[in-house]
Amino acid sequence: MTMGSDFQFTSAAVWYKNLDKLIKYVNARQQNGSNVNVFYSTPSCYLHSLHTANLTWPTKTDDFFPYASNNHSYWTGYFTSRPALKGYVRQTNNFMQAVKQLASFLGFGQDPRLERLKEAMGVLQHHDAVSGTAKQAVTNDYAERLAQGVTESFEMVAETYSKLLPMVPEVEATINPIFCPNLNESSCPPSEKSSAFTVALYNPLGKARKQYPVRIPVPKDAGYTVTDLQGNSVVSQLVPIPENLAKLPGRNSTAEFDLVFLAHEIPPLGFIEYHVQKTNNYRIRKRQMSHVKTPVMDEDFVLNVQERIVLAFDKQTNLLVELGVQKEGGFDLKKVNQTYLWYAGMSGDNSKEEKRASGAYIFRPNGTAPSPIANVVNISFVQGEVVTEIHQTWSPWMSQVLRIYSQDRLNIEMEWLVGSIPIEDGIGKEIINRLVWGDVSTDKIFYTDANGREILKRVKDHRDTWELHNYEPVAGNYYPVNSRLIINTDKGFSAALLNDRSQGGTSLDDGHMELMIHRRLLHDDAFGVGEALNETAFGQGLVVRGKHYLLFSDLASTVCDFGCLQRSLSEEIMLQPVLSFIPTSQDEREWRSTHNTKWSGMNGSLPENVHLLTLEPWLDGSLLLRLEHMYEKEESQGLSDPVTVDLKGLFSGFDIETAVETNLAANQLKKNENRYVWDVGSSHPSMNSINSLREERIHPILQYPEGDLKITLNPMEIRTFILNVKKS
Repeated sequence: MTMGSDFQFTSAAVWYKNLDKLIKYVNARQQNGSNVNVFYSTPSCYLHSLHTANLTWPTKTDDFFPYASNNHSYWTGYFTSRPALKGYVRQTNNFMQAVKQLASFLGFGQDPRLERLKEAMGVLQHHDAVSGTAKQAVTNDYAERLAQGVTESFEMVAETYSKLLPMVPEVEATINPIFCPNLNESSCPPSEKSSAFTVALYNPLGKARKQYPVRIPVPKDAGYTVTDLQGNSVVSQLVPIPENLAKLPGRNSTAEFDLVFLAHEIPPLGFIEYHVQKTNNYRIRKRQMSHVKTPVMDEDFVLNVQERIVLAFDKQTNLLVELGVQKEGGFDLKKVNQTYLWYAGMSGDNSKEEKRASGAYIFRPNGTAPSPIANVVNISFVQGEVVTEIHQTWSPWMSQVLRIYSQDRLNIEMEWLVGSIPIEDGIGKEIINRLVWGDVSTDKIFYTDANGREILKRVKDHRDTWELHNYEPVAGNYYPVNSRLIINTDKGFSAALLNDRSQGGTSLDDGHMELMIHRRLLHDDAFGVGEALNETAFGQGLVVRGKHYLLFSDLASTVCDFGCLQRSLSEEIMLQPVLSFIPTSQDEREWRSTHNTKWSGMNGSLPENVHLLTLEPWLDGSLLLRLEHMYEKEESQGLSDPVTVDLKGLFSGFDIETAVETNLAANQLKKNENRYVWDVGSSHPSMNSINSLREERIHPILQYPEGDLKITLNPMEIRTFILNVKKS
């Protein structure tokens, strides 16, 4: 019998007094022939007893999502609640991984500044934190903890650069890196106020990043030269900041443009630097300046981006209606409609099941059809040598930039800006991004990731082992989407919509892809928060900015199939380069002659299907390393195969003396792990293969002598090691 529940231990003395009585009276019945014996226990004791019983156990592979506590209370709203905090947690993890890696290479050990950041991130994993189901005051405290942790740990990044960048001692005093936490609102004081500065990009991926778009906020009164570490001039573009962003409440910035260029070949677990110089050269500024065009209504407008991707917009609504990729013999165009809509949040009497309100936990739309924010959108096209953008505005509180970069970045970026969501009509609103592919059949099937890694099949209004009566046809088909939503059609077409934070999503009809991006509600749903999900800032509803990334199978190639496309892009989104800015009085020649402009903590890249999940300081000068196989079985040709990684010589700066394997949490040596092997009969063959794998690894080779540091990873496998190292 399970003991306890949420809110049940507020009066522990009363709780245990009553349980003591229950145990006493139940056990007293044994004198009358009862064979029930009740006692306090633990999960470990319970599992031991079950295993000792030597029974054959059935397996259950049903989809356990979405959860509902009654016919009208599907707990699918918290998948999206507090999207700003969800985005902040994701960005902070990105930053934390970079700091942990640098601390490993520079010998910082378990520095208190890093520990505070790790503690803050740990607190944010609470089920009421990143889920968005805490009270507003508590949420504010969560965000403050993250901000303090980031500020302190950036000092370690600054120390790292002060040691790695100087080629001559006198330069060290001039290196004062600045972190710009408000880049998401195109605000960065060093780039706005300095006539010259360098930007360092640290890549936390375990493989070289071939291309990354750098966007730097700058004022409107000049042009800029961008120089790479070899002294080459880098093609750059001045892109006007979208109108809704420029009017963002609380934005304190002089920037009216983003300076955009593509950084190439950022080394794994390393950085490169670029030099940026303001110039009054008219020709440079003219070449950099984007061409802005507003199409005439009632005229078809088709945009061909560098003979690679075609986007067609409806002449009456200015919405995207067709999408195509350059193929031999022309373009293969697909019908697709993309727009933003809103569900009306139900408001009612929570004492009655059928009138449950939409709130922090519960998604409860008032009806099944969302309303359009606008039937016609304002649109302008921004084109240049680096990027093509389509700026669309639905209303003063909803806008989007569709973005396609030049060269090899094969995805369509959707940067949305939503808020302040209006509530003057007394209706709470839940905003969605919806794409509908035309002329396709998906047979009620779609896919979402389970945990940023494994992909699960979802079937609308279906459960494998019982008959579902769904009284909430929208909320009852919403699922958590941590990294991607995928559809496959009957004609071999696939599409994936990737996100930059956890959100709720679904596919409600053939070809539909839907992600919820923001919620502003006026009623509590009576599940413990005790207040409405109505976030505000600067006297109005909270404004949130984020990104979706669209992939479809026509973008795939023989080099990188669709599985490869989505996996590699997901990895890049999760761990983006960390930017640091250093104002300088040096011109680019002086800079290159006095600075180390490129550095890497690795001697080579990991295989394409391996991700470096963790590298951080551990106990007594050791390091913790986790490597994961990114692919599932049969997901991608070649990349789904087992892969072997040789740790010897992989990292620069230190040599690995021993690598001792642990369990995933690194709190138990693998040699001491003794997991139960359960008899599941023939009910599920895959469970038997898992048990066989566990039996093979009960006594694995754990300590690798020098000269043999090769490890093999199977699909979806994560292996964890404590490394004893010495500086090389």
